This record gives sequence, C-alpha cells and structure tokens, in this order.
Amino acid sequence: MFPQSKISIHNGVPALFVEGKPVFPLIFMTTGDGIAKMQQYGFIGSHLYTGEFPLGWVGIEKYDFSSFDAVCANILKFDSNALIIPRVILDPPEEWMNKYPDELVAYADSSAWEDKSWGGPKKASWASTRWKNDASTALRKLIRHTALTTLSEHIIGWHIGAGVFGEWHYPNPMHYPDTSPAFIKEFKLWLDKKYKNKTNVPRIPTIQERRTGFHGMFRHPIADRWMIDHAEFFHLLGADALETFASAVKKETNNRCLVVAFNGYLPDLGVSHEADHSAFHINLRSKNIDIFSSPHSYRRRKPGEDATMRGFMGSVRAMEKLWINEGDDRTHKAKPSSFKHVNTAEQSVELLWRQFVQALTHNAGVWFMDQGALWEKDPAFYFYNDPLLVKAFEAMIPIAHESMNKQRVRSSEIAVVCDYKSAFYCSDPGFGGNTIRNVLYSETLAEIAKCGAPFDIYQITELFEKGIPSY
Repeated sequence: MFPQSKISIHNGVPALFVEGKPVFPLIFMTTGDGIAKMQQYGFIGSHLYTGEFPLGWVGIEKYDFSSFDAVCANILKFDSNALIIPRVILDPPEEWMNKYPDELVAYADSSAWEDKSWGGPKKASWASTRWKNDASTALRKLIRHTALTTLSEHIIGWHIGAGVFGEWHYPNPMHYPDTSPAFIKEFKLWLDKKYKNKTNVPRIPTIQERRTGFHGMFRHPIADRWMIDHAEFFHLLGADALETFASAVKKETNNRCLVVAFNGYLPDLGVSHEADHSAFHINLRSKNIDIFSSPHSYRRRKPGEDATMRGFMGSVRAMEKLWINEGDDRTHKAKPSSFKHVNTAEQSVELLWRQFVQALTHNAGVWFMDQGALWEKDPAFYFYNDPLLVKAFEAMIPIAHESMNKQRVRSSEIAVVCDYKSAFYCSDPGFGGNTIRNVLYSETLAEIAKCGAPFDIYQITELFEKGIPSY
C-alpha cells in the first residue's frame, strides 16, 4: 500500500507529511548508481528520492512496466528505506503519433520541425481529447501495476509531466503552437461557449501578428480581442490536461499519494507567452495537485549571486501548497557547459548550501538533481561523486529535521506582485518591439534580491486570498 502522504499546515505553513509525520523535503534526484557512488563517502541521506521513470506506454494499447520496476529496484538496492516520487512524462509512443497525426501539435512557424532544442516538435496537442484519455489510461495502468507490488510501499507521490522536458511548457513554444485540427476544433467550441453563439470562426495569429503590436509593443484591448481570446484559450489547455492527470493519480491511489508538477515559473526567459504557465492560478486551486516546482533562476547562478527561486512561492503558500526547488546547479564534476559556473569542490559546496538555505528560509523543499548520474555513463561526471559534497549533504540533514520543530512563518517586508496575463496584451519580447518584459522580471528581481529586505513573490490572482500577511 502507498504510504499516506499529504501537504498540511505545520507550525504556520504548508509542510510535507508522510504517515502522519512532518518531513523536510530534502530530496535527491539520482539513480541507484548515483547513490552508490555517494555511499562510498559515507552518504546516508534523507531517504527521499525522485528520478526519471519510464511511463511504460509503448504502443497503442500496449504497456510494459518492467523498465519502471527496474529503476525503482535500482534505487532500493542501495537504500531499502527509500521513499520515491517517480517522474513520468505523458508523451505518447511513436506508434500512436503516427496513427493520429491530427492529434499532434502543429506550428505557425514551420521551422519548428527542424528545432530539437526544446525537446523536439513532435508531440501530442494539448487540445487532443484522445491524448488526454489514452495518456490517463497509461498512467492509471502504471499506478495499478505498482499498487500490486511491494514497490508501492516506497512510493509517496507521482510527478507528472508533459510538454518541454515535462515542464508543462507547450511544445516548441518559440515556434508558435498550436495550429492543429485538434486545437482549432476545441478553440471553436470554447469560443461558442464564451460568446453564446455558434457563428465564431477560430482565428489563429500569424507569425507577424504575434511579433507586432497595435501601438508599439501593445495590443488593443478591443481591436485585438481575438488575439487575447486565443492566448487565454491556449493556456487553459495545459491547466485542463494537468488536472485530468492529477485527478487520475488521486483516484487510483485513494488520495494516498502526492501529485507533483512543474508549473508557476516566473516568465524570465525573454521568450513569447506561449512558454508561460498563464493558467497557473487554476491548477493552484486544484484539490488534486499538492506540490509545484521549478528550477531556480538560470541568470544569476555564479557563487555569490542570488540564484533566486523562480516561482510564485507567496501564492503557493497562500493556497496551502508546497513549493520544491529543482536544484540543478552544475558542480565541478559536471561536463563543461554554459550552465557550469564552478571549478572546485569548495565552490560546489557553496552552491549546494545556497540551494538548501533558500528552501529552508522559504518554507520550501529542494531536490538536488544529479544530471550526471541520470544522463552520463561515466561516474567521473556524476555531480555529487565527491567527499566534500557528501559531507555537506550530511550536515544539512539534522538542520532540516530540526527546522520542522521551529516556528516557520516568514517575516517578509516586501510583496512582489506579478501578472502573467499582461503578456497577452504585448507582442513577443523576442523580436525587438517588447523591450520591457525582461527588465520587469529578470532585471528587477536581480535588484530586489540585493536590497537587504526579505520578500515574497505573488501572482496578482492570489493577492487577496485569506492568510496573505501584511507588508
């Protein structure tokens, strides 16, 4: 049976509970071999893990869960007390995509088909009812399979993903999805319902229309209403799909397992709104989703910089959910890349402590993501295969445990308020006309992080919820 796991208020803020006990969510995203390499330096850890797990949907009405079982068994081989949150991506198999081409994403910008940089263009349209039904079936079958094995005793939640790297960004968002038959059909039904007539003709913005405004960078709230409608419907699709899958998890586990999802990212990458989570306020109010997550800011990750967590953590706390930071900083062990900012073990330790302390002081959690163990064959590139890093992790554990006995309410002085939907009224910031989006998000946040006063970040949609403190 799955351990009873939930998010409840503890010492003033939302906290993780497993079998009735509060647990600090200090989690390791790794593999069995990654654990083994750390254990040679004395790693005991928190016994909390996540990782990449196959969904087992291998064809049309075909399932094979043996690879899922093997990943779980590999973790349990090295930690028999492991509690695991599998991350599963709900992409359909190739056979399904080949049979149902009208259910796949299509793009206003045809160069999308050449761009593999954001996980590739060949994905199911989020407007596809067939995809949502078939992916839900695959997820349900996986959970039912797991429930019949002893693996269920170790699984406390399910991290469900779709889109770019499973992070609930619409596939290849810079190339302006979605022009598929599935999207157009559902868009018309939505317009008919909104305007209470059946004469609406769905209009999909062209590339040029997305990149230019009515007046400078701005859209006209009346003349461009059709574009604003398109943006609103576009983002509702992700919220609806996520809720569909989250509901499936809760039903199949009798509400014993957590549901985790990437969502609610600060839109600080300077790309079009199609990459945003602009219906986050809907998922935030779902009874079926417990935890939201994002990697922290990619812009200021060097030692001594703020590396601010990249989400609306004030909003998340207000809705009694938990935020977990994905700590994917590259250590000195990682292969060279533009994301690597350290060269020594001592510098790497600084990055680990920064991630942990941010989680500690924001009533959040963190999973330390060992991309080396997940993706590389050579243990020389495992991120945490170093005695100084293991020593740092072991020093964090008692601090994390002790923090759960303390008063945990923040004493922030500043509320930073953002509005996703403002992007609906502006042109794509990636093409020169919209010059303020990056300033308002990334650059402003960089300065706030240096001001010397603690701050909380909210969506405007949660600003007047009960429990919002005074600032």
